[in-house]
Amino acid sequence: MGQGIQLRATILAAIVLAALFVGAIGTAGYEGWKESAFDAMLDTGRPSRVTAPRVVVVDIDRATLADVGPWPWGRDRLAALIAQLNAAKPKVLGLDILSEGADERSPAALARKLAETTGRQEFAAAAAGLADGDPLMVAALKSNPSVLGIALDPDGPGNAPPSIAVLVGGSPDLSELWNVTGAIGPIPVLADAATGLGILALPGDGDARIRNVPLLAMAGENLRPGLAVELVRAATEGGGYVLDGPKNRLRVGDRQFVLSGDGMLRLRPPDERAHADRTISADDIHRNPEARARWKGMRRQGSPVHR
Repeated sequence: MGQGIQLRATILAAIVLAALFVGAIGTAGYEGWKESAFDAMLDTGRPSRVTAPRVVVVDIDRATLADVGPWPWGRDRLAALIAQLNAAKPKVLGLDILSEGADERSPAALARKLAETTGRQEFAAAAAGLADGDPLMVAALKSNPSVLGIALDPDGPGNAPPSIAVLVGGSPDLSELWNVTGAIGPIPVLADAATGLGILALPGDGDARIRNVPLLAMAGENLRPGLAVELVRAATEGGGYVLDGPKNRLRVGDRQFVLSGDGMLRLRPPDERAHADRTISADDIHRNPEARARWKGMRRQGSPVHR
């Protein structure tokens, strides 16, 4: 055991030295080797045993799209899936989807559009008896704690509703915080039905890998939480955020996160086995009783992220 640890330490030291050597050649090369070295260091500390997942991913994958229909869906279909997931009473459901604008694809929305373009009011009358996406989404979101996504907008103020307040004490060091002009979010009726709103954006490195997730970002004059930390707040029923300036700590409920100047959380390299263990196809949830039973069993341990 001791020899194995010593060997890993030697390999990591060699990687770090190689990174420093590349740094003498060029900044881009150095950054790539540095990130690879950090990946190796984080991967070394990974537990050898996969524990029960606390986060479950319900994947709208190719099989789901082939069965249900191509993306984007009308919100009536999305609401039906959310209702199925909420039947198991997860702690919180997060949608890694931007629900911008009013629904345009549910049967009722299409009927209203036909009435508008043709002037035939029978289409408008028919809409009243058809599945209507936004009201169905509101009902689904209200049936269980849920977090919707917002997107950072570098080109304008955006339309995102206000998010949960971040109380700042002291002078935190957020000199490298992601800072854009505004944010784009769901329409007010959906935002009001949700428990929270979180940033969807993820920065990619030069090798197209995502190694960091934003816990905080600045949109206009507002500090906004990332989707991950907003899910934590909703799951723990936290009332808001407190940013402790002297210690650069973000507190939500009984949890706290130490922030770097860019407000990012460094991620471990992905573990393919763990990802497979915590992922269920949305198509299986819809059609497979065994998958639904597995989902309910996973709910005893985790909280879902739906994408």
